[in-house]
Amino acid sequence: MTELPFFSAPLSLATYAQLPLEVRTIPVMELPERACFQLNPWLFWQTEAMLPVDLQQRLPFVERFAPARPILWVRNPLFDTFEPCWPDREMTAVVSALMTGTLSVMDLSPEHFHLLGLARILLPAPPQVYATLRQDLVATARQELHAQLWTRLPDLIGPVQIAGLRTYTRNLLAQGDLGRETTHAVNRNYAFEDQAFRFFHLQMTWVLYQVLGQIVKSSYTFLSYYRETGMGRHKDHDECVWNLSVGIDVQPDQLPLALPSLYIDNPEGVPVRAPAPLGSGVLYRGQEVYHGREALPPDIEGMTVALFHFVPWSEETP
Repeated sequence: MTELPFFSAPLSLATYAQLPLEVRTIPVMELPERACFQLNPWLFWQTEAMLPVDLQQRLPFVERFAPARPILWVRNPLFDTFEPCWPDREMTAVVSALMTGTLSVMDLSPEHFHLLGLARILLPAPPQVYATLRQDLVATARQELHAQLWTRLPDLIGPVQIAGLRTYTRNLLAQGDLGRETTHAVNRNYAFEDQAFRFFHLQMTWVLYQVLGQIVKSSYTFLSYYRETGMGRHKDHDECVWNLSVGIDVQPDQLPLALPSLYIDNPEGVPVRAPAPLGSGVLYRGQEVYHGREALPPDIEGMTVALFHFVPWSEETP
């Protein structure tokens, strides 16, 4: 049996080749607009093999993370989730200079500036603004869950992490480390409770707590690599009270509107498409609402989706 690959999210100019297609283009930005960006105040350099004790409980399931150091931990101010980056020597110097004030945001190259923005190392608004943005997003999500039984949560897993997860899942597939399910209804490879995705799964419990206003517990994560088929209309079992579907990869690259979509029954029982670009999530009640997934069109060879499942937390929850 081959050794499982390690996950890493490299932060370098070479990362552009694996970014989701819709964010690879470097936008033209005038200097006054660039001046609004500022350094994320919560950045942590991990230079040792282990995280500090006070962070280990908050950031578990890192056993399959690449051993290279340093790791730059970045907090997403919108949902208080954490994302790791593995900067190369050049980007380590750039971020360090920004942190010490010896390099200005205004002096960054367009390539460095865009990549640091995608990694949430540079923020387009002051940190205190994100509390208001979170309130607005939560209000919209709750309204949509009531009205249409699902909601889209944008950019849950950042583009730099998606770039790393694309490489990671392709390596899993190439090494034969994924299971295989082939029936008349579905043709896919899968991984149950993959260690790298368990890290992101736990981060998502913080998102659901804020969106739902209740504490949830992660039940299990299921990584699916679809070939040709989608998944027929169905409901899920008891461990899937809440489902969060996040697109990880598509081959060859497609724009978001071309991605095969999840479809979810509306309150009238009519299946409705629920599209989302890579890294964004679709949240719905897997146990109560019929849902399925479109078959892949001929021009798409395969698509990887991470399904994060949750149940309400209680004192009796193991």
